[in-house]
Amino acid sequence: MDAFITVLNDELRDRLHELWERTGNAPLLRIASGESFSGEAGAAPIDALSAQERSDWIGTAVMNAFKDTGDSQVFALLHHLCEPSFRATILCKLRRNVTRLDVQDVLQEVFLNIYRYPHRFVAERADSFRNWG
Repeated sequence: MDAFITVLNDELRDRLHELWERTGNAPLLRIASGESFSGEAGAAPIDALSAQERSDWIGTAVMNAFKDTGDSQVFALLHHLCEPSFRATILCKLRRNVTRLDVQDVLQEVFLNIYRYPHRFVAERADSFRNWG
């Protein structure tokens, strides 16, 4: 999965802040405020990271918030943010194989599994969600 979030714009910051207010999930507030996911001293602010690292941390933070809260609006944001990248990855993989699989069916199955099994997600690195998803 390639970077799906290139800029932490005002709209995304506002959405993350709203979700923090809704769920109380501290990493969402840290990301919305431009801090690192972990909040550790000396960690690079989110805007100082490369596009891939920023995308990774935001995706991991949102997935972790869904895991912790089960909130449907957090899942909706996760879907909104990563659907284009997942779709591109699926298309790429399907092109390599002669198959009759429908991209939309595979994408639906991916999100269904993310929704069903959030407890299996472990947010230990920036790219945790990218690799897990």
